[in-house]
Amino acid sequence: MEKFFKYNRLPIIAIILLLILSVSACRKELFTQTTDDSVNITGFFEQEASEFSEFKKALKLTGNASYLAAYGTYTVFAPNNNAFKLFLEEQGKTSLEQVDLDVLKDVVKLHIIQDTISTTSFTDGKIKTPTALGQFLTSGATNEDGITSIIINKTARITRSNIKVGNGIIHCLDRVLQKSVRTLAQEIASKPELSIFNEALIATGWDIKLNAPVTVNNGTPSYVAVLAITNDVYRREGINSFTDLKNKYSSTNNPLNLTDSLNLYIAYKVLPGLKYMADIVTAPSHETKAPLEIISVKLSKDTVLFNEDIFAGVLEKGVSANRQLSDVSTTNGVLHFVNGDFSIKKRVPTAVFWDVADQPEFRQLPSIFRVSGRSQAFPLNSLRDIKWGGLLNPALTYSCNSTGNFAGAYFSDYISINLRTAVAQWIEFRTPVIIRGRYKVWISFRALRGSGNCQNIANASLNGVPFSRTVSFGESRIRTKSDPGSVATDPSAEELEAQGFKNPITFNSFNWNCRFLGTMDIQTTNRHIFRLDPLTNCNALSTTIDMIHFIPVDQNQLTPRFGPNGEIVY
Repeated sequence: MEKFFKYNRLPIIAIILLLILSVSACRKELFTQTTDDSVNITGFFEQEASEFSEFKKALKLTGNASYLAAYGTYTVFAPNNNAFKLFLEEQGKTSLEQVDLDVLKDVVKLHIIQDTISTTSFTDGKIKTPTALGQFLTSGATNEDGITSIIINKTARITRSNIKVGNGIIHCLDRVLQKSVRTLAQEIASKPELSIFNEALIATGWDIKLNAPVTVNNGTPSYVAVLAITNDVYRREGINSFTDLKNKYSSTNNPLNLTDSLNLYIAYKVLPGLKYMADIVTAPSHETKAPLEIISVKLSKDTVLFNEDIFAGVLEKGVSANRQLSDVSTTNGVLHFVNGDFSIKKRVPTAVFWDVADQPEFRQLPSIFRVSGRSQAFPLNSLRDIKWGGLLNPALTYSCNSTGNFAGAYFSDYISINLRTAVAQWIEFRTPVIIRGRYKVWISFRALRGSGNCQNIANASLNGVPFSRTVSFGESRIRTKSDPGSVATDPSAEELEAQGFKNPITFNSFNWNCRFLGTMDIQTTNRHIFRLDPLTNCNALSTTIDMIHFIPVDQNQLTPRFGPNGEIVY
């Protein structure tokens, strides 16, 4: 073996040296690939002069060529030479030198974003960062002959994308982008398909408001978004003229009156803020210019639905956005189109008996949801409509028990969390839709105490407004005259209600209690945020919640009661 090693030492050493050189060569190549030695943006247009000489000239004429040649992070949407040929024809010019310099400066600024944005970051709507002109660009997809293309501002097709250069990214366009020059009122008036809607704007005075330039009040610009309805949509609703629309909606026969139903009908379609569809779908509801009225939003796959809500257990169909036509930028806002007529619905306050253990994530677990004896823990940030935080990574647990000490909850299920100052330090729930009105609010829970008979106590609030009473999650229900085994000295259910308690369930158990939190004026018909903040650090097993009741102040607070099999007893 030793002899073999001696005779073969040189070939082995040669092989080792060859491997080292190979690895070194590989490392050198990788280093070159990760080092930015590419041209900058201006240099790219110099290299590609046959396609971009006109854009390069526009950059030079407007003084932008030098800073796009320097260090930075930019995204440039670069129109090719054919695009500028069309632009000059539209302007009635034969060269860029003939174009007004201020106009050309705005054109160039509209094509530059001070951020690096690849097409993978595009959504079907607003591009996240505004241009150097201050206006946002929109993106969308189109498919022709089986080929999908990205369209910018509904006019320009991206012909080459994601060209990485030393100081940013370049996307090539087949048209020159044009800045928005019309107000919302002017944009609507320019579209024949919106003639009925436009007449309504004029009759109500909203055309003047939507023609006003943007102002800034306390740091907030006065941009708005308008949800417009086309003549075709109106005709499907049996509305063939503005007269038909006025007859249907005007309550005073004076649409200029701010309280007239037609005026409010238009105001309800105006949303404060510069809201493209990409912005609208990020929130479940939005304020409107109609006082104290909101519009709800739901995203169903790729369809944006307005006012599709469940009231009193009944689904009310909404109207969808026309995403292809929407996202029209104007100087003072954004114009959208909807595929159906909608208006403010007059509703009376209605009781909401909210089962907090009925969440979409729970329903997705058929082997757990409402199966007795089963439970599932959920970590932080795993539920859409329940959020919580604190120390020690507290989990929220869904449980269902039809027997034992925890039996009796509505549908036999409930949620539990270690709500105390040293663990879960807060929890928030997004409620179902609650109609605007004045409500008494109750919370139904399973009483639990810790060592030394301690109880966990919490403050409750709605949309940041505290309730008048705290809740002690260790209080068991007090027996009343109507309970089995009662005695003459027991209070009646009405007397117990006056003390802020009631029996929430049909099951014969004093473990489940219901505490009155206070009266709340709910200002808007919407989903709201209900929050609990613990005040104590008792080592009780958990805080266990079944339901929260919102009952109009003028309605019976004691019924219905709720059964472990889903029964509701009045």
